[in-house]
Amino acid sequence: EHGPDPESDEAASARPGSEPLTTTDAINIKVRIDTPSGAVPTGTELALVAAPTVAADSPAGRVSALGAVGRPSIVTRAQWGADESWRGREPYYTDDIRAGFIHHTASTSNYTPAQAAAQVRSIYAYHTRSLGHSDIDYNFLVDRFGQLYEGRYGGMDQPVLGAHTAGFNEHTFAAVALGNFDSTSPSASQMSALKDSLARLFAWKLGLSGVDPTATVNLVSAGFPRPTRYPKGSVATLPAISSHQMVNYTACPGRYLQAQLPAIRALAAGFSNVAISAPSTTTPTFRAGTRSRVKLTARTTGAISWTADVISPCSDTPIRSYSGRTSGAGTITVKWDLKDSRGAAALPATYTVRMSGKEPNGTPVTGATSTVTITPTRYGAWGPCANTSRVAGDNPSQTSVLWGRITAPDSRTVVLTGTPDAGRAALGASVAAGPLAKVLRAPLLVTRAGALDPDVAADIRAREATEVIIVGKGVVVSAAVATSLEGLGARVTRLAGSTRAKTAARVAERMGSRTSAVLVSPDDSQAHSLTGSALAAARGVPVLIASDTLPAATAGALAGRRSVTVVAPPGSAPESVIRAKVPGISVKRLWGVDEVRVSVAVAGAFPSTISAMLMPENRGATWATASVAASAGMPLLFTASSAISPEIEKLIGSRASLRATTTSVPGAQLDDQVLGGSSRALPGRPWSPPTAVPTPTSTSTRASTRTNASPEPVQKGSLLKVRAAVTAKYTDGSWRPIPAGVPFSVKFKPYKRKPGTFKVIATGTTTTGLAKAYVTAKRSGRFRIVIGTTTSRRDFVRVIK
Repeated sequence: EHGPDPESDEAASARPGSEPLTTTDAINIKVRIDTPSGAVPTGTELALVAAPTVAADSPAGRVSALGAVGRPSIVTRAQWGADESWRGREPYYTDDIRAGFIHHTASTSNYTPAQAAAQVRSIYAYHTRSLGHSDIDYNFLVDRFGQLYEGRYGGMDQPVLGAHTAGFNEHTFAAVALGNFDSTSPSASQMSALKDSLARLFAWKLGLSGVDPTATVNLVSAGFPRPTRYPKGSVATLPAISSHQMVNYTACPGRYLQAQLPAIRALAAGFSNVAISAPSTTTPTFRAGTRSRVKLTARTTGAISWTADVISPCSDTPIRSYSGRTSGAGTITVKWDLKDSRGAAALPATYTVRMSGKEPNGTPVTGATSTVTITPTRYGAWGPCANTSRVAGDNPSQTSVLWGRITAPDSRTVVLTGTPDAGRAALGASVAAGPLAKVLRAPLLVTRAGALDPDVAADIRAREATEVIIVGKGVVVSAAVATSLEGLGARVTRLAGSTRAKTAARVAERMGSRTSAVLVSPDDSQAHSLTGSALAAARGVPVLIASDTLPAATAGALAGRRSVTVVAPPGSAPESVIRAKVPGISVKRLWGVDEVRVSVAVAGAFPSTISAMLMPENRGATWATASVAASAGMPLLFTASSAISPEIEKLIGSRASLRATTTSVPGAQLDDQVLGGSSRALPGRPWSPPTAVPTPTSTSTRASTRTNASPEPVQKGSLLKVRAAVTAKYTDGSWRPIPAGVPFSVKFKPYKRKPGTFKVIATGTTTTGLAKAYVTAKRSGRFRIVIGTTTSRRDFVRVIK
């Protein structure tokens, strides 16, 4: 149970393995593997790691790393000899630190002080070069003599995401004791030194996040493939200083070290300099638009003057601040009304509440943070930053409907396919469907294979769609779905072949473009395939399917084209095979070693674009909406899910044309901090919230056509299109069309002799430069459109029977 969390990017490239066995003076190794079937698991390897000591390993030759006040002596990575070329990538960071775990290596306890650093190097080598982890699993290590060592790279004072306690690596750190503390107990002096070092480490590290070493915390399990004490999604209530066996079925950290946890907590409490605990609230999540107050409570250990800042993920400038004083130890209470300092409602986002303070003599005290989340309304999309939006529904089908309303609000043609995480056939169909939807200026909607999703059916009905093009054979979108579509009055066309290559070739034939194409290999890489689909959508060319060979259907679709871009790893669709089957064609390959680098490589081939689509890397649940995101024709940028990857941040900052970023996944899959990071990286001037809305107009729309009729009078029961051209003001004072995805509402007041009130009758999200919604004409009255706190002038419509 040591290792990365399931579904994390690090877990994708990792392989299971035993704990390392440390030994000395061995000249032979004998291995026996017992399995129920008697068969040895495929790919079994024996990893042998040499661990010689060097002169620098002598305790006298080490220089202790003394840093901020309260930090114990720690041997740095450079001092114990970490080879930084072994690391697989740059570090990832969790939001904060709420707890820490104590482990043991379950290896030999018979080593000298000089041999301890060699053990650390050996564990580092085993984790990175044998198990495929990105770095050493633990944040810190400690030998039986009490010497501490820096573990995972990224900054000892930073919340570096480790791979130590599978299911509970988020919001935690870990220290591992070198040795087997289940079979061997160190001497009294060694145990005393070990406890002292661990207590000082945990007091300092927890104190950086304002966590009391004696506190109790709640952690949500990320799950584990094998049985665990806390299944995925369950909440574990644990001491802030815990051990591995408290969350997993394991003896770690051994019976002798486990028995010392109460003493370590007590010692840590004495060393702790925490002055303000992390503010907590019984309700950390609120729906946008609710009239609520967040009550946050924190505790202080002494007299202080304190400040509570509410910080958006978009900048370090607080949107709201509170302050006060305490005369001694006690409780601090803050009530936030979910508004900024101007009195405007805070946009949907996850906000950090940062507590800081000073002692009466002016000495700063250790601060602490917590979070409060404001979730959007069901179809809300604005936020968390003015130039960054999130358009995501409760499920993939609903998300596709929302994006369809933005990219193709008036289309009466619909492209329909399955979700790419439903299987190989569905992935091949979905990557081919995206460019088709873009060329036809139609929405790409997705549904389950066996039944038409209700949200999709409602959207097709509201569009009065005349044609639905199904991409994929029956295992992708079943005949039952096609029958349901015909029942809605739409003509159903299916583009499918007996193989994925033939399906893509049929889609290419419908698109009609014969100049170039994009070639992908879904079997080799989903990330390559989806970013390739987005590139094809932007270029208006089809996606074709290949693998290590070039199917006849693909070769036929390529015939006569001047060029093809292969978005696939080397070895997939070899250039020599393509040129042999399609003579004279120009071939260019784009690829990367992981999702992040794939994004960078493919984005460089995109035409100039003002928006980019952010997606979390290596999360199976997100592939369902990735094809919908690709159909928008924006660069598809895969990034870490909790903090924006440095490569993606650099890419965004280097694209001079970029003005906005967006995502099609919920906050649980891509944190607001990622969107905030992308907002700060954008080279263009950021949007400010809309400050003016022109007068809207209302016109009737007849069922038979999409032509706007005379504004009034309109027949009762007719469909009214209420719209307004909307501009937004930049922070430099310039005006430009409002970006897509901003939520708005349509309000109506019926005509009466006595004054009435405006009530919301419809909501929607803007397309670029336009707010538009359809409502049913019932009574004569006045319309107006509201975006944020800005209201347009009124427009009258007369309704007759």
